[in-house]
Amino acid sequence: MRAFLDSSFSQPACMDDPLCAEFAQREILQMLCTVLPEETALCLWYNKSRRIGRVCPACLRLYTLIDAPHDTPTRLLSEQIISGLCSPICFMLASHRSPTAAKVAWGRMAEDLDDATWGLLDELELPRGAQMTPTEAGVGLGMLLKMTRLHDLGLAQLCVPDLVPDEDFSGRRTRKEREAVTARTEAVQGDRDAPWTERHHLQREHTLTA
Repeated sequence: MRAFLDSSFSQPACMDDPLCAEFAQREILQMLCTVLPEETALCLWYNKSRRIGRVCPACLRLYTLIDAPHDTPTRLLSEQIISGLCSPICFMLASHRSPTAAKVAWGRMAEDLDDATWGLLDELELPRGAQMTPTEAGVGLGMLLKMTRLHDLGLAQLCVPDLVPDEDFSGRRTRKEREAVTARTEAVQGDRDAPWTERHHLQREHTLTA
């Protein structure tokens, strides 16, 4: 993944988007690496700091948000924006420890989930104190799935747990950020529905300016 980030195939961080610019900070990557395996952390950091460029954390597929056909389900597009997981299969790989919660969480943020579902997402994380090994199937993906339901990835509580109450950790109070995600989904849908020649121009433009 580090070799990819240093290559010409990697899109630059989108500094024109406030959320992307915030996540593009190296300090954010360092924090992610403390709670996730390095490759998973790098995928998440890349996806959150690019407007349309994505690397699936599960299968490492390289794609953009405007690659999808016009009839792609809205919740699949939302999930690609939220977590970068590129398909239902990859989402199920990340959520296999809690399939019931996964069905509800698919394409949704924390504020759209009830307390019971949010609690079930805890099953996606390894038991406290458990050691993660690079060879474990889906290592870190469950934690990534839960983190990406939060607009700040839960980093606020990670950094200052005593100052951030549990109700803030749910992310349900960030209506402005939720509206930003909705606006981005609508913008991507507009780009995706454009004629092929226009989409090609848009993709080239995003690559040069993202």
